[in-house]
Amino acid sequence: MAGGLGTSSIESDRSSTTCSKTVMELLARRAAEGASSGGLLVIRDRAELYRLKWAEIAELACAAADILAKRGVGPGDRVTLAAGNSLAWIVADFAVQIIGAVLVPLHTSLSPSQFAWQIQHSGSLLTIVDEALAPRLLAVAEMLNPAWEMLTLAATSNLCASGSVTAGRLRWQRTLETVTPDSLTSIVYTSGTSGDPKGVMLTQGNLAANALGIVAGFGRQPTDVRLNALPFSHAYGRMSDLLVSLAGDTWLALAQSRETYVRDAQLVQPTLMVAVPALLGRLQQGALAQFGPSDPAAIQKLLGGHVRGFISGGARLEPALLNYFAAQQTPVYEGYGLTEAAPVVTLSSPASYQAGTVGCAVPGIALKTITDGELLVHGPNVMAGYWQDAAATSEVLAGGWLHTGDLATIDGEGLVTLGGRKKEFIALATGKKVWPATIESLFDADSLIRQIMVIGEGERSLGALVVLKNTNAAEHDGPAVRQQVLAHLAAQLQHLAAHEQIRRVWLLPNPWTAEQNELTPKLTLRRPVILQRYADCVRQMFCDD
Repeated sequence: MAGGLGTSSIESDRSSTTCSKTVMELLARRAAEGASSGGLLVIRDRAELYRLKWAEIAELACAAADILAKRGVGPGDRVTLAAGNSLAWIVADFAVQIIGAVLVPLHTSLSPSQFAWQIQHSGSLLTIVDEALAPRLLAVAEMLNPAWEMLTLAATSNLCASGSVTAGRLRWQRTLETVTPDSLTSIVYTSGTSGDPKGVMLTQGNLAANALGIVAGFGRQPTDVRLNALPFSHAYGRMSDLLVSLAGDTWLALAQSRETYVRDAQLVQPTLMVAVPALLGRLQQGALAQFGPSDPAAIQKLLGGHVRGFISGGARLEPALLNYFAAQQTPVYEGYGLTEAAPVVTLSSPASYQAGTVGCAVPGIALKTITDGELLVHGPNVMAGYWQDAAATSEVLAGGWLHTGDLATIDGEGLVTLGGRKKEFIALATGKKVWPATIESLFDADSLIRQIMVIGEGERSLGALVVLKNTNAAEHDGPAVRQQVLAHLAAQLQHLAAHEQIRRVWLLPNPWTAEQNELTPKLTLRRPVILQRYADCVRQMFCDD
């Protein structure tokens, strides 16, 4: 694509990106820099990499912005986007921002009724959608505002060819003249582990400050290439891959699918990979299966030979998994965050790393703990509030600090160690308290157990609902199989206190899924849903306690 945007069409000084206070300023600066060294790597036909510089992506976004504006989208309007990761997703994201509208990304795993609820709640009158998801939206169209419209992602891409880049540039220039760090740019719905999700209002300043802080805190190498696997609809994937690559002016490659991730890595040869523990567990299993347990370069061989580390978040990482990657000389740098913080709060880095912690605060962010151990966050990354929920906003932002609901300790060097959810502990009849997520995380890459949920509120001991990797065993559930599973659990938990041991187990034949509303889009357990669905099993498990 010839020319890019050119310095005459989008005015932006060439000073350091650390001066950029909005995402639009970051993108304009990249588009105006002819020497910009990063961009997007799109995999075509399994073996070909198509490179697009940031300036070329911005040009596509300008054309898309012109098309959206002609369909009536204006500043402040909410546009919902329900699609998997792609170049078109990124173009749509930037196009909405160029207009000054508000992007509302929707998780592709939502049910039709969940799509309808979030579209209605956000007030969106236009949804851009993957063709495969269109039937889910059409099924609930009568539940939506009569003025609501749907535009497929393919149609949007095709229309871009007729969009005016010049008109889009003019709209962008007007936005740059009016946008501020406080301008609302995105509403991201939380996972909703209990009750309806909340719409987190993120501003241009929230996103830009977090992206630049991560680059400053983690460090940047000019040759960095990230291989993306996490959905952009989730704040973690959008920030840690897309916006950090933009802020750092490095390359981002999009994996074609979860199933092709390893094959794509061989082609892309990434240096950094942002992951969640479940993905790291699959990579470990793949390396062990292909190269055996004694090969010290198995991960490098599996993933192209240039990996300098992984960045992990979203859930606790099992120590054994952490140790495996460290022994492979491909360390996992754990961090911590939540959507309300845009989302990254702490990070580990090559310069600041200690196993068992989630690192130090991202530069520009202040942390403290209060009497009960809850972690509080303050900084330019903290959300503006919850969409149409002033009461919840006042509660979570009380005193000008974001109350995370997570328990943590902060040592003298600023390293943060997490201790579980403040409100998600199990109170046993004995008075002892147990944080189930801490125990569950020990089985993230277990050889026997696929999924586990620890229960026991008000009981004398803990139990667990378990899905085995070998579902045939669950189908033949009986005392002997349960005893084998209990023995396995005891071996894994022998280092924990007596009240943290699992004494009862119930085997389930089918895994929990996001499609069945049992998991959040980031694969966190929806505990109330699972407990209600398997209430009879739980009663039987504890019937003689």
